[in-house]
Amino acid sequence: MPFNYVQYITNYGFGIYSRNYSSSYCQTNTSASDYGKCYNTGKAYFVQTDTSTYPTLPCETDGTCVRLTYTYYIYTLATLFDFSSVGKQGILKWFHSLTHSSVSVAGPYFRGFLVPVFGEFTPFSFFGYVNAFSSPQFLGYDPVYNLWVYVNRYTIPVGYVNEIQYNDTVMVNKLTIQIGLGSANNIYFAGRIYAGVFQETSPLAVIPLDYNEYLKYNELRRTFGYSIDGINQPGWNASDIVNMLKELFPDRAWTVSYTHLTLPTSDLV
Repeated sequence: MPFNYVQYITNYGFGIYSRNYSSSYCQTNTSASDYGKCYNTGKAYFVQTDTSTYPTLPCETDGTCVRLTYTYYIYTLATLFDFSSVGKQGILKWFHSLTHSSVSVAGPYFRGFLVPVFGEFTPFSFFGYVNAFSSPQFLGYDPVYNLWVYVNRYTIPVGYVNEIQYNDTVMVNKLTIQIGLGSANNIYFAGRIYAGVFQETSPLAVIPLDYNEYLKYNELRRTFGYSIDGINQPGWNASDIVNMLKELFPDRAWTVSYTHLTLPTSDLV
C-alpha cells in the first residue's frame, strides 16, 4: 500500500508562520488590573477552577481563550489520526512545537510543551543529554533521540517559551496532541505544532455535506479509521465506500476516486 505524506498544523492562540510571538500571553497575576485577559491570535487555554470568585474571565468574554474549570495532569487537545480500530498505522516522521505556558520543564517531564503522543507516552519519554534539571534556559540537543529543546529563546510578559523539535521515525496507530499541565491551577497555554506524518493512501469520496450531516455520520467514519484531514483513512476500500454511498445517498451526486483505481462508470453518479 503506498503512503501519502501529510503535514499537520495545529495552533491554539498563535498564528501559523512566525518564529516569535513575544506579545502572546495571558495574565495570570490575580492582583493585576488585566487579570484573566489573553493577548493572542485565536484562542489560548486558561485553567481557572474557581468559578465562584471568577465566574467569567475577561478572555472568555472577548473570545480569546477556552477556559478549563478542572485541573489536568495531561490534557489532550486533538487526535491527528486513529487507525487502531482497523489495525492500520501511520508514521510520525518529525514535529516542531512552540508553546507559551505558565509551566515548563519539571524533572524528566515536558510540562508546558505541546507534543504528539501515542498510547500513554511521547516518542521521547526519557532523555539523556538534555539537562532537564537546569534553570529554564537553552537545554540542548539529545543525539540519542534527535531531540532539540529550548526554553525561553525569547521572553514574554507572563510565562515560559517552550520550544521543541524532534526528527525520527515512529510507527503508531493513534497519534494525539497533548500538553502536560501538572494538575496546576490558574495557568494558561497557547501554542502551535507542526507534525510530518506518512499515512496509507485510501480512496477519496467526494460528496457535499452540510455540518449536521457531517456530525451525523461521524461514528460511521470512525468505523473505517479516523484522520483529522478527512482524507487518508486506510480502513476504507473502494467497494466499501461505493456501497455505502449508494445506500445512504441514492439520490445525490457523488464520486469516488483512488490512484491506480478505475471504477465502472455505473458507480460514478
